[in-house]
Amino acid sequence: MTGFVIARTLQAIVVLILVTLVVFFLQHLLPGSEARAILGLHASNAQVQAFNRANGLNQPVIVQYLNYIWRLLHGNLGFSYKLNESVAALLANDIPNDMVIVIPAVVLSLAIAVPVAMYQAVRRNRLFDHAATGVAFVLYAMPSFWLGLLLVGWLSVSLRWLPSQAPQASSVGGVLAHPAGLVLPILTLALANVALFSRYMRSAVIDTLAQDYIVTAKAKGTR
Repeated sequence: MTGFVIARTLQAIVVLILVTLVVFFLQHLLPGSEARAILGLHASNAQVQAFNRANGLNQPVIVQYLNYIWRLLHGNLGFSYKLNESVAALLANDIPNDMVIVIPAVVLSLAIAVPVAMYQAVRRNRLFDHAATGVAFVLYAMPSFWLGLLLVGWLSVSLRWLPSQAPQASSVGGVLAHPAGLVLPILTLALANVALFSRYMRSAVIDTLAQDYIVTAKAKGTR
């Protein structure tokens, strides 16, 4: 077990390093330069050079990458010149509002997927299993934005049960003040996750039911 955890940890570290390499070098492969993109095409050469010196862009690429990793390790995710605010501050403002939708969606999807998948595994290859598998494949293959549009068209436009727009408040309290507007986003995310969770759960239960101790228990009359 310890070896498995160590191996998975090392794999995760390698993946993170590869992701940082791809993101870093893609920025340098884009046409133009970061200084021109931020300062504008009419910025003078002196302004561009000053910007490069201030942000370490005049250093060798390997030094820039090491500085990039160092900043990431210290929680410095960069600065948004468009919004004139640090990325960390933007995330701190947006993540609480996102959690209002994500957490209930995950809880709802698990509440649906786990019992459905367990029943599928117990009643494997029967009508309910085939029907649930078909629905799961459709939901899994459908882009979440398209699923959201279908739910808006059905529950909001046709039936007029729910508002078509989610709360636009900037604070958690403002978002929670309009709970009806949260139903469609939460339902969309939940249905997309149900398809994913149910497939994994069904396979896990089927594997468990095939274990020797389960077969022995059934042979002894356990139900």
